[in-house]
Amino acid sequence: MELEFKSLPQFVKTIEGRTVTGVCAVFGNIDLGRDRLWPGAFSKTLAEGRGRFKHLWNHGQDGWDYFCTPPVAAIRELKEIGREALPESVLAYAPDATGGLEVTREYLETERGNEVLDAIVKGAGLEMSFGYDTIKRDYSTVNEGLVTEMRVRELVEVRLWDTSDVNWGMNPATTVDGKAIERMSALVSRVEKAVEEFRSGKVEFADHLLKLRALLAELKLDDEEQQPEEQPETESRAEASFDWRASLTQELDQLRELELSI
Repeated sequence: MELEFKSLPQFVKTIEGRTVTGVCAVFGNIDLGRDRLWPGAFSKTLAEGRGRFKHLWNHGQDGWDYFCTPPVAAIRELKEIGREALPESVLAYAPDATGGLEVTREYLETERGNEVLDAIVKGAGLEMSFGYDTIKRDYSTVNEGLVTEMRVRELVEVRLWDTSDVNWGMNPATTVDGKAIERMSALVSRVEKAVEEFRSGKVEFADHLLKLRALLAELKLDDEEQQPEEQPETESRAEASFDWRASLTQELDQLRELELSI
């Protein structure tokens, strides 16, 4: 079983003194790693955790291994919430959200605790992340047969280890070689150019759709070459987050709607 991390913007609900409440995981939306968390995914781990979860800075990593440095805050409450309890910032980020994991933590009066709290209060742009193991998962296909078809990992149950403030999510460039990045970036640029031409009305829809599908197929092949063929349980989320679809989400969503309309 492989420890995984998932990052989001810093969704803050309230700040009261040194205590901050926010959402560190969102249910119902497909994220950039092609994962979708389901309500109840944290239920078992929350029941069994008995206060063992930590709120860390950068997953307790300061240039060495994970979980080496002490917490920056004490978790006061950790619970799943429904869509009605999500702040507007979450719904703007993920309109399909059905709920999330809410963490209330009190920042310690340490040098790092003060730094992180000050950054949050002053809106310095920190993100949030959580470390977890996947316990139960399934796979589904969305937008089948369309330009935007993708395979989604459905996270039904996870084991939570920590919630964490981070500068950025895990850098996919650290897990993919430079040549692969160059190839995929070039292909993504070609698809983006094709989408722009389509929007400008310079091309006829049917022929252009075939062109886009060919480009996407090329991207998919290139993506699959970078990952083991038969290891769905241990697939690196950091590599998956460097997903060619992630750079084209809005464009391809609009193309899907156009394709459905004809």
